[in-house]
Amino acid sequence: MCNPKYHDGGGAEAEAAIAACAFILPWQSGSTYTPNTTRNAMVIAAPSSSSSLTHAPAKASSVRALTTEPLATDILCGKTKQCTEHEGSRRFRVVIECFRAKYLEALTKCDKTNCTKEVYEVLQRAGSRFLKYNEGLKVWEEISPTAAREKIGTLFLWWIYSSMIVKEMGI
Repeated sequence: MCNPKYHDGGGAEAEAAIAACAFILPWQSGSTYTPNTTRNAMVIAAPSSSSSLTHAPAKASSVRALTTEPLATDILCGKTKQCTEHEGSRRFRVVIECFRAKYLEALTKCDKTNCTKEVYEVLQRAGSRFLKYNEGLKVWEEISPTAAREKIGTLFLWWIYSSMIVKEMGI
């Protein structure tokens, strides 16, 4: 069973983290900014019988959003300079930094999973999407929530590992 200390439904700790990061998350600081998620967007049905673009998907669960131009709030997945320096990706790293102490305090795998889910929910409320470039279609496509949470967890682990190496080297 999960420890309720580490999961409160995205309540007080999540809002405190957003408030701490308000300087870099302007859409959460009481402004009237609403991300336009339909600009340059298309919808594609999951490859079942047809892989063509469509505007009326059969199931919402089998739909991925495509865009030709990422928004400032979008988190770009990839190792290129464009991905790492994108405004949404930089904001993502700040949000992860706000939750890092909570993740380090999590004792069980369930607690860590709940922490990554909470980060994902905070980013979703802020209008962020996790996008990966599709070379075949030459567009950015939204990755699944599960893949996005895996990326959040990977970043937490990378920071923990890199801080351990720094401590060992005495830097």
